[in-house]
Amino acid sequence: MTHNMSPSYLTNLVPINVGQQNRYALRNADDIRQIRCRTQYHAKSFLPQTIKDWNLLSVSMRNSISLQSFKRLYKRDFFTQSNILYSIEFSESHRHHTRLRLNFSQLRQHLYTFNIIDNPLCQFCFIRDESTRHYFLECPTFSNQRLMLFVKLINILPIDTLTNMSDISLVRLFLEGDPNLSLDTNKKLFDAVQSFIHDSKRFKPLA
Repeated sequence: MTHNMSPSYLTNLVPINVGQQNRYALRNADDIRQIRCRTQYHAKSFLPQTIKDWNLLSVSMRNSISLQSFKRLYKRDFFTQSNILYSIEFSESHRHHTRLRLNFSQLRQHLYTFNIIDNPLCQFCFIRDESTRHYFLECPTFSNQRLMLFVKLINILPIDTLTNMSDISLVRLFLEGDPNLSLDTNKKLFDAVQSFIHDSKRFKPLA
């Protein structure tokens, strides 16, 4: 949008740079002027949040002459320490696993965060908001799949390790693995989690 690589109706939404409205040589002159928001709901919507994220990037990255060069610089700056587990395979379940890790899945809490829907309540059990934790550990709709997941985990990790972990730690383990475990053990862990995702059919497209 900033470099006129999108339709004009989107490009025209982008505010001017700070330097264009101020005659002084400011350090943030290349930043896009922030949109004033009265509510958090507005502040988390696409344009205000994207402008905030864009201004945090380096000037060289923002001045990239092409999408390819932008991606190259972005990968160089943000993915040098990427977990090898995240790129072992590219199955459908792996993609959904990645989206869950990024809080960018079709779970209702994720959609609600980005103002795509008005209510984060789980539409399967109507008990709690459909968060990542709720999906993996709480929703009764996926009880059978959850049981199979923990049966597999017991064969991978010591039972004491599992029983002593908090819900938050368990969800982090499911999404990120454990750097203290071997690569082979982490791969087995991810296979078990991705089998749960596949078997739950939660992200299967509606017919």
